[in-house]
Amino acid sequence: MARCAGLFVIEKDSRGKWHPEIRLSIPLLRRRDWPWPQQVCGMHCHDPESIQQRILEHELIHYKLWMDREKDWGHSERFRQLARDVFGHQSITHGIGHEE
Repeated sequence: MARCAGLFVIEKDSRGKWHPEIRLSIPLLRRRDWPWPQQVCGMHCHDPESIQQRILEHELIHYKLWMDREKDWGHSERFRQLARDVFGHQSITHGIGHEE
């Protein structure tokens, strides 16, 4: 993952069982040369660790909605509400740096 910092995926194994997984982009998250602060999920991040935390929080909301058997576990109104109420996110975007 070179442009996306985090991703929630569900994959089916060879027995047909679904497995959720949160993937984080190690190359992006290890970078230390970002101009600070970075805006992630509508919040100012001043170090790589806070970026990782915001992205993980974002992906955990997808996981929770999927576990709750929500019909839409994407960026729905319920997703936005949880992001605001639980984590204080002001936005659902979590790209970091400048895309080229």
